[in-house]
Amino acid sequence: MTIGIALFLVSGFYNYYRAIVQFKLDGLYHGLLGIKILLAFAVFFLGSALVGRSPRFEGIRNDSKKWMAILLLLAALVVAIAGFLKVRPKQAKSTAAASAVSKLEV
Repeated sequence: MTIGIALFLVSGFYNYYRAIVQFKLDGLYHGLLGIKILLAFAVFFLGSALVGRSPRFEGIRNDSKKWMAILLLLAALVVAIAGFLKVRPKQAKSTAAASAVSKLEV
C-alpha cells in the first residue's frame, strides 16, 4: 500500500509541475489543486489507519463504518475536484490579462 501511495504522490506532483511550467494557470486552479492534495492526504491516512495494525488507530478501526463513510466522501470530493479541473477552460494569467486589456480597448 505504501508503494502505491508513493507512486500516486510522485506522479501527481510531476503532473502538477508540468501544468505549472506549460500552462501557468490561474489562482483558482492552484487553490483547488491544493485542496485536492490535502484531501488526498486525508484519504491516504484514513485508508492506512483502517487497514493497519497500529494500536494508535484502534479507535478508528473500532468505528470503521463511520470512518469508511468519511473516507468515501473525501475520495468523492477528490474525484469531483479533479473532474472540474480537467474540464474547466485553462486560462493562463497572461491570456486573462490580455483579454481584459482588449475589452477595455473596444
